[in-house]
Amino acid sequence: MSDSKSYLIRAINEWINDNSLTPYLYVKTNCQGLVIPEHLLENNPLILNISPCACQELHLGNAEITFQARFNGRVFDIYLPIKSIIAIIASENGQGMTFEVNADNEQATNSDKNDLSAELEKPSGAKKNWLKVIK
Repeated sequence: MSDSKSYLIRAINEWINDNSLTPYLYVKTNCQGLVIPEHLLENNPLILNISPCACQELHLGNAEITFQARFNGRVFDIYLPIKSIIAIIASENGQGMTFEVNADNEQATNSDKNDLSAELEKPSGAKKNWLKVIK
């Protein structure tokens, strides 16, 4: 059977958009095949807004996610292998889905998982539901 991760990303993205919320992708920037502006590579995890108003030509494929986005006023083509996606979350309420990084797709270290846990648990507003990475 094919991997279900890309299907789940598409479904959660549609659900977030249908509820008029903002979908954020959490991306491992040390994953091979990633094409993003060089200045963003230092952020791990990188958080990208993929709402219709934030990006153009969004394609959620089975092996990759591609779109165009503006950074510092310049348009960049973004290419994200599915294996680089570690979460898709609604920014307003923290609801969404996180994904395990399996061994053949550059397994996350404990510090990577702890960094994601800390990032997802940061309060940024009232009435926030918090996702937690369960080990």
